[in-house]
Amino acid sequence: MGLQNRILFAFLFLLPLIAYFAAWVVGGAHPGKGWSNFGSYAGGIYGALGFFAVAFTIYRNSVETTKLEQDNVFYKSMDTLRSRVESSHAAQEEGTLFKGLVERFSELLSNECMGKARSLLCERPQDIEDLFYGKIQQAIYGYEIYRDFTTSVSKMRDDLVNAGNYDQRWEKVKCYIGSTHSETQEIATALKALGSVWFYKISVQERTEMYSRVIADVEEANGEFIDGYMRTLKFVTTFISNAENKKLYKEYLHSQLSKYELVTIFYYVIANDDDSFICNLLDLEILDRILSQECRSLLIDAPSFSDLEKDVEALRERELTSA
Repeated sequence: MGLQNRILFAFLFLLPLIAYFAAWVVGGAHPGKGWSNFGSYAGGIYGALGFFAVAFTIYRNSVETTKLEQDNVFYKSMDTLRSRVESSHAAQEEGTLFKGLVERFSELLSNECMGKARSLLCERPQDIEDLFYGKIQQAIYGYEIYRDFTTSVSKMRDDLVNAGNYDQRWEKVKCYIGSTHSETQEIATALKALGSVWFYKISVQERTEMYSRVIADVEEANGEFIDGYMRTLKFVTTFISNAENKKLYKEYLHSQLSKYELVTIFYYVIANDDDSFICNLLDLEILDRILSQECRSLLIDAPSFSDLEKDVEALRERELTSA
């Protein structure tokens, strides 16, 4: 029991005595009469206080028992979460499973960006910067393109803008860079550069669709692990949100999540519709950590704080809509 609680109980214990003797002095009662009433007065007051003391002790013991039980459940759940990672066959082979997952996400998103770059050349060729037309031209013709950079870039842009509708532009793009999945390595690199820069300029809905395709691809190889990990994490976050020691558990959970886990969690929740899980992660400020520099550096094109915040806010809006 803390010093403040000890002082409080001492004050409550002495208060009836102080009140009685104050009334005795102020009221001018005869000493004999005052002492004759003191026994019944003290018995009544301290009998009631004794009842409340017993009730408080029972309540306090109940709270402490609940906390101990919650401690037991929480730390066992965290052990289960860690065991899933440590016992993973992939983790044993590659050292860090989540690092491998994040690298796989980046690889697949780069491929998605390459496909998006083709669409951008057909949808809005007039908005694409000269730099990226130059990269594509260089990938096609080599470094000699810089001898006539401005003319070549303008010609390609004009060809696409004047081609007419989307389908006609698509055919024109194929004339320049070839069919989908048949690009040279140089052209693929140029398209990935264009798509990556535009990744955070397209709508959140388009990005979410790209995230969903990537998650589906990753789950083909690691679905059992990801599903088990996320289910356990959801249980842990739900438990923390309703626990007596919420602050302590929250801090402990944060201390156990690596930047690679945070990125994997972010990709997973933005591509899925588990609103209760999203609510827990927002409540415990886990998704806010994805905005840190160390996490953003692991995402495609290393987005700025404001760019990535759009995706986090979209998750927040989804949670509010479902509430």
